[in-house]
Amino acid sequence: MGHLEADTKVAVDVNNEGLVVKSAVEKLGALQFPYSENEMLAGIGPDNAHADILAEPKGPELGA
Repeated sequence: MGHLEADTKVAVDVNNEGLVVKSAVEKLGALQFPYSENEMLAGIGPDNAHADILAEPKGPELGA
């Protein structure tokens, strides 16, 4: 699969082209993702946040 190998950190994007998986670029010890938090949260408000259907983490997801 291209230049991706096992354990490669990736950035995933779903857009009008479909599902796009790219190698995440490390920059100064941190991952550089294609979108900022502000860009991902733009346009989200009380009417469309779907807070009523948030997942509830279970044991392994909480480190238990």
